[in-house]
Amino acid sequence: MIGLAWIKRRLCRHMLIIEFCRDCGRRVRHVWTAPDPLWIALNKSDYEKDPNNFGALCLDCFDARARRAGTILRWIPEVA
Repeated sequence: MIGLAWIKRRLCRHMLIIEFCRDCGRRVRHVWTAPDPLWIALNKSDYEKDPNNFGALCLDCFDARARRAGTILRWIPEVA
């Protein structure tokens, strides 16, 4: 099964995708992905409320969720 992050990364090469952060409402300005286990761990309560709750998070909000969970993230730029 092809992951949604992989599909989004490929689409961004050919089209403009505008997403808004579901926590703060600001436009998500960076294309980024997180490993599935980390994403699920930091979004578990959202998925428990609504299993179909797909949505983007900006880097700041994802980082804030990680810090609240006691996880420190290191952001590394990567060429897609």
